[in-house]
Amino acid sequence: MSVLLTVRIRACRGRGGDLVELLGTASPEEEIDGCFGISVFQSTNDPDEVLIIERWDQVESHKQFLASLEDAGALKPMQKMSESVTRQYFTEIDK
Repeated sequence: MSVLLTVRIRACRGRGGDLVELLGTASPEEEIDGCFGISVFQSTNDPDEVLIIERWDQVESHKQFLASLEDAGALKPMQKMSESVTRQYFTEIDK
């Protein structure tokens, strides 16, 4: 059973484009253990609203990855451009 993660980011006013650019350059070129894919979207109504959709094998895999980013200080540039970040996990329903 896989996990879908949505990350809604409210960029600081006028910084949505900068945030999307940063997220695009931060995309890993090599595989992330437990991650099946990451997509970044920008709202057509509000360019300061960004949505990241990630698919993981399990919540713990994402939490370990996030902790490694935090430990390395890799999230600081994104945090400086953001007013708020909301993460929500969804489990896939077996049919």
